[in-house]
Amino acid sequence: MMTAKKSLWVRWKHLAQKAAEVQGHVLFFLLYVFAIIPMGLLNRSNRRALRGVGPQWREREPHPTDLTASRHQY
Repeated sequence: MMTAKKSLWVRWKHLAQKAAEVQGHVLFFLLYVFAIIPMGLLNRSNRRALRGVGPQWREREPHPTDLTASRHQY
C-alpha cells in the first residue's frame, strides 16, 4: 500500500510541476501585456516633453579623503 501512495505522490508532483510551468508562463504574459507594454508607451510619450531640457546636475563639494573624515561618515 505504501508504494501505491508513493507512486500517486510522485505522479501528483509531476502534474503540479507542469501546471506551475503553464501558470508561470500565463502570469508573465499577462504582466507583460498589462504592465510592461503600457509603461513603455507612457515612457515614450513622456520622453517627448523632456526634449530640449539640459541635464539638471547640482554642484557638490568634494568629500574629504582623510582617515578622520572616513571614521565619521554619518
